[in-house]
Amino acid sequence: MFGVDFTCSNGWIDRFKARHSITFAKICGETKSVDPSVTSGWLTETWPVVRQPYKDEDIFNGDETGLFYKLTPDKTLQFKNEKCVGGKLSKVRLTVFVCANMTGTEKRKLLVIGKSAKPRCFKNVKRLPVNYTANKKAWMTSKIFEDELRKWDNELASRNRKILLLVDNCAAHPKLNLTNINLVFFPANCTSVLQPMDQGVIRSFKCNYRKQLLKKIIVCMDTAQPVNVTILDAIQYLVNAWREVTPRTISRCFRKAKLSPAIPDDEDDELPLSEWMKQNVTQNDSGLNLDGYDSVDDQVETFQMLSDAEIINEVVESMETEDNAEEEEDEGEGEDVVCPSIQEALKAAETLCTFFRFRETSASTLEAAQQLHSTTEKIYFSERTVQKKITDFFAQ
Repeated sequence: MFGVDFTCSNGWIDRFKARHSITFAKICGETKSVDPSVTSGWLTETWPVVRQPYKDEDIFNGDETGLFYKLTPDKTLQFKNEKCVGGKLSKVRLTVFVCANMTGTEKRKLLVIGKSAKPRCFKNVKRLPVNYTANKKAWMTSKIFEDELRKWDNELASRNRKILLLVDNCAAHPKLNLTNINLVFFPANCTSVLQPMDQGVIRSFKCNYRKQLLKKIIVCMDTAQPVNVTILDAIQYLVNAWREVTPRTISRCFRKAKLSPAIPDDEDDELPLSEWMKQNVTQNDSGLNLDGYDSVDDQVETFQMLSDAEIINEVVESMETEDNAEEEEDEGEGEDVVCPSIQEALKAAETLCTFFRFRETSASTLEAAQQLHSTTEKIYFSERTVQKKITDFFAQ
């Protein structure tokens, strides 16, 4: 690296790991069978003690999930059961960290990990609705995890709030000394039954995302346009999908994991993707085959056990990315996204208001469109560089 032949001792590696909070933990594991005695023991002996100091709204669970963000139904067989540990498919996947509290009343802003530090579609974008970061394999790393939690810990400290955060015991989740977050790890090989996110929250989230993507596909089919989904598009779809995960779904999944008391009539109220299609798609769209589409990326890896050399390379690469990040072109991203002019935006907002006036929509929908128009109008007048007299307009 850099033309220097560098050999390090075991002691140097150990100090390097400690400095960057890097630890080797066993993969939490869906591959090994769950030991009922371990889960039962944890729920009856450890969990009551751990949770006792916290209110339900201060107990959180977070987990990563892999997502083929531009996958269309016709490619399902190609991607099915793909672990995506490298190669070409890693270019079309994201890792998303989702986190919510036990009551479902608080959902953390999504952490999205991509392959490109600065995708071309991000050019001139002032603000993203997610926390976005990147590395060569779009995986969660111990550094990304630590950065995210320390940022959250500082936010909580400023509000004098303490929480409990449950995560799986994996290589990407190092043990951290935090002031306002009590980080607790599930027992190894038990997360498939103990982790609320795995009991239906992530499934609901991904189902909502694919509904967003299907809407895009159908509109493109109707208008004879190619289906092109950028990372920027995917981020907005992810935000919408996360917003649509209901508090009822989240709280039900905590109960299903037996982290909170069960209640009667606690059935899943989520609409399966196939049923949603039947209700929202016409016969002309019957060519869309959804077999396996909602679970196609369930096996996608979100982290990896690393060798000492890989750990060093990971940290060095993250430093280089931060220092030398340049705009990158993603495969299939298409043409640059051009920001509309303020005049075009104002005209579009006016068109939207007119559209809803002629539709049988709720008063709140029209009000939202009018608010959007009002906001756009304010930007228009704040950016006017040439001041003209009103009399000049009427003189024409």
